Amino acid sequence: MKVNPKPLFSTLKQMRGDLPITIAHRGASAWANENTLRSFSTAHNMGAQIWELDVRLTKDGICVVCHDDNISRLTGLDLRISRSYWKDLRKIPLLRGGFLSDFGEVVNLSQELDSWLYVEIKGAGAGQAAWEELRNKGFKNAIMASFKEHFVRELYDKGCELPLSVLVPAGKNPFVMANSSKAEIIHLCWKKADPEPQNLVTPELLNQANESGLEVVLWDEERQEILEDLLKLPVLGICSDRPEKLVPFPKDGRPLIVCHRGAETFAPENTFSSVDLAFSQGLDIVEIDVRETLDGVPVVIHDKKVNRTTDGKGKIQDMEYDEVAKLDAGSWFDPFYSGERIPKLEEILIHAKGRGGVYIEIKDANPDTIINLVEKHGMFKDTFFWSKDLAIMDRLRELSSEVRLMSRRYDFDSLTAAIERHNPFVIEFEDQNFSRQEIMDCQKKSILSMPFYMGSSLKVLKKLSEAELDMINLGHPEIFKKMLTHANDYNSS
Repeated sequence: MKVNPKPLFSTLKQMRGDLPITIAHRGASAWANENTLRSFSTAHNMGAQIWELDVRLTKDGICVVCHDDNISRLTGLDLRISRSYWKDLRKIPLLRGGFLSDFGEVVNLSQELDSWLYVEIKGAGAGQAAWEELRNKGFKNAIMASFKEHFVRELYDKGCELPLSVLVPAGKNPFVMANSSKAEIIHLCWKKADPEPQNLVTPELLNQANESGLEVVLWDEERQEILEDLLKLPVLGICSDRPEKLVPFPKDGRPLIVCHRGAETFAPENTFSSVDLAFSQGLDIVEIDVRETLDGVPVVIHDKKVNRTTDGKGKIQDMEYDEVAKLDAGSWFDPFYSGERIPKLEEILIHAKGRGGVYIEIKDANPDTIINLVEKHGMFKDTFFWSKDLAIMDRLRELSSEVRLMSRRYDFDSLTAAIERHNPFVIEFEDQNFSRQEIMDCQKKSILSMPFYMGSSLKVLKKLSEAELDMINLGHPEIFKKMLTHANDYNSS
C-alpha cells in the first residue's frame, strides 16, 4: 500500500539537493560528547542539516535527551533515568563533558540555529512528550522515529503531523515494519549486517521503497570507502558520528585552505584530533608549530611553556620527551579530549601523509633535524616552512634550494624585498592587506599568495573567496567551507 507523505516531506526533499541529507548521529559525536548541546552545535557548524537524538522520560515525566536508560557509561554512576528525578539528574556532570539536557533545551538550540531534529524514541511515553514539546514551541522541523513499531504507530494514531520513521535492524523486513508502524521513512540500521553493507541497499529495495511512497535513511557510517558508495545512492539521508564527511568540499574553483593549528575550533590545537578533523572536513593543509625537547625531539606545540595547553608546567626546552609524552594536552579544551597528548612532528607527518599538506612553523627546533624527518617520510613536496627566527630561515634555504619557504609580506617594506630574502614558495599577507597587483605579481613569479585571517566575519571571508587567491590560512575554515557548500544559506548574509 502506497504511503501518502506529509507536507513536510517536500521541505526534506528540497534539503536533500544533489546529495543525501547530512544527519549527525547524536550530534557530532566523534568530536563532542554524544547527545549534548555541544555535540549538536558542533554538528551544525560542520554543516549537518539534521541532528539525530534519543529521548527518554524521567520518573517525574521530563523528556530527557539520552541514549541509555542507565547512565553509568556516561557518568560513572549506576542510575536509571526512568527511576530518577530530573532535578537530580541535571546536576550530574558527564564524564566526557557537559550535562544531560532536557528535550526543550535542544529544541531551543535547534530553533536558534535553524536545524532539523531526528527524534529517536527510546522509552515509553517519550514520543508523546517530545511531540507535545515541539507543538508547544511551534517547532515543526522534526522527524519522529523508533525501533519499536508501536511507539511510531501511537503517534500516527494520535494524528502526529510530523514525518514518521521506523528503524529497521538487520534481518527485519523494512516494508513489513513500515506497514505495521505507518511510518513514511524506513531507516536501515545495517552498519554491522555485512562487511560491505552498502551492497545490501539494492536497486530492487530502493525501487520498492519508491513504489511504496517510502523514503530511505541509512545507518550511522564513518568508513570513508563505504560512505563514498552511500553518497551516490538516491536515499533521503545518511547518519554519521562524523557529519563533516557527508559534506564534501570539492577543490575545484576555490583556494587551498590552511587550517591554523589544525581544526582548533572543534579540537585542541596542534593535536592528532585537530589534524585528523581538518583533513576529515576535506580541507587541504594543516599549520602546526614545532619546538624541541631537552633531548632533541621535535614536538608539536605553540607555546614555550606547556602550562596553557596541558596539565603540566614548565618549558618544553627544559623537558625530556618521555616527560612531555605523559602530559594531557586535551582536557584544557574539553573533557571529551582527555588523554590527548602532545605529538611528535614525525607522528604528524605520518598521520598527514596521503591526506594533505603540512605548513610547519618552526618555533624553536633544529632545522636540520626537521628537514631530515620530512625527507625520511616522503613529505618534502607536501610541506612548506616558516620561522620568525631569520637564522632558521637562512639555514633552511642553505639546506636545499628546493625547500618550500614562506615569507610574510608584512615583515618587509615591499613585496620585492619579501621575495628576495628567501625566494619563497608562499607569500603570506595579513588579513585583507594586499592589492590585486601584488597577487598578480606573485602569480607571475609562480609564488603562491596566502592571506592569514583568524576571524569569523562572513563579509571578510566572502571577499577572500572572491580575491582569486591560491591559499588562505584560516582560524575558522569550517565557516569558509560552510559558506561555499551551503551557498544558498549565505546569499542574504
